[in-house]
Amino acid sequence: MCILGGKAVTFWIKLSPTALAIADLVEYHPDGVRQDGFLITRINVPFEFRSKGHGSALLKKILAAADERGEKLWLGITPSDGLSFVQLERWYFRHGFKWVGKHTMMRKPKKGEVK
Repeated sequence: MCILGGKAVTFWIKLSPTALAIADLVEYHPDGVRQDGFLITRINVPFEFRSKGHGSALLKKILAAADERGEKLWLGITPSDGLSFVQLERWYFRHGFKWVGKHTMMRKPKKGEVK
């Protein structure tokens, strides 16, 4: 599921009657003026639902939407809840993100790969 709210987007997957895997994105304006895709500000899967593919499923929904719209995705890695920087970096690499600066990763849209 996804809510498009102009400058912000929220994606989620219902995991149980009381639990969601959730991701928040905002328009990314690297120069303060021109939009250049979306910045992923949060991806969260409740601890008891981790290591079951829910985070990857959620990220794949985000990637498909970005590919369909031709949008770049940006992020910075912030380890939390027991996940290390290296674990997160590897996870984002597997999903096509690359380092484009000292603290910033980016993924260009893939044409013809939307499923």
